[in-house]
Amino acid sequence: MAPKFLASQLRQCSILDDAAAAALGAAAGGGGSSQEAWRFAGLAFRHVRMQGYVVAKRPDGRFVLDDSTGIVVVAPILDYDNMPAVLNLGDQVSVRGAIGWNDEEGSFEVRDAFVRSKAHLPDAMAVWFLEVCHVHRHSYLPDEELDVWLSSAPAY
Repeated sequence: MAPKFLASQLRQCSILDDAAAAALGAAAGGGGSSQEAWRFAGLAFRHVRMQGYVVAKRPDGRFVLDDSTGIVVVAPILDYDNMPAVLNLGDQVSVRGAIGWNDEEGSFEVRDAFVRSKAHLPDAMAVWFLEVCHVHRHSYLPDEELDVWLSSAPAY
């Protein structure tokens, strides 16, 4: 399962060492994996779900996703059935894929991402923020860590 994240939360993640990453793969029923494994509070994961707006497109098919808390680069799988035919600047999308650090960009990257348009859901971003806060409150973070995270979130 890919946990829901905001870009600002990714900056609070740490990479797992090889032994912990192997244990994560074994616990998930799989063998070893070349994908990086990450930790946020008590949650270990390799994949994320995110949502935001396309703010830049790259010639190689990658794009930059902005969720209003930060940006991530998205490298989509370009040949699956539900991939939007055309991504335009300003399109609202959800992505699910492996999370990694891109040294060249100096940012996180969602790799091998499945991309879905959210254009037909005008309130999707507002609902997304509530979903992420709810799932982190009830599943990922003890109350004291959530209070620290909420107090460090940027004010708009």
